[in-house]
Amino acid sequence: HVVIVLDEQYRDLVAAHKKEHGDRLRFADPGTERQDSVSNGLAQIPEDVGIVAVHDSARPLVSREKVEEVIVDAAEHGAAVLGVPCKATIKESADGEFVTQTLDRSRLWEIQ
Repeated sequence: HVVIVLDEQYRDLVAAHKKEHGDRLRFADPGTERQDSVSNGLAQIPEDVGIVAVHDSARPLVSREKVEEVIVDAAEHGAAVLGVPCKATIKESADGEFVTQTLDRSRLWEIQ
């Protein structure tokens, strides 16, 4: 099953896929916040589905291989995320004005 969280005005763009996949392709409305969109999408998942993968369209270049790896890991461990090593320099500040430390990026991962 695939659930696409997409505003109704854009659903015609994927209408051919809906015809091809029927009830296996469902739509959900976007929410005010990202977590609301995810919640709306999850509400469309059939109860008999055992693994759910959530993909953020802000990161469209994920490979099929990486998605499959995450699904295998989720099946094995109960949950999984795709992450890449952090490239940015990350600073910590208690008050938003003064830096208290620079975090070691070798221990940081960006979740995709």
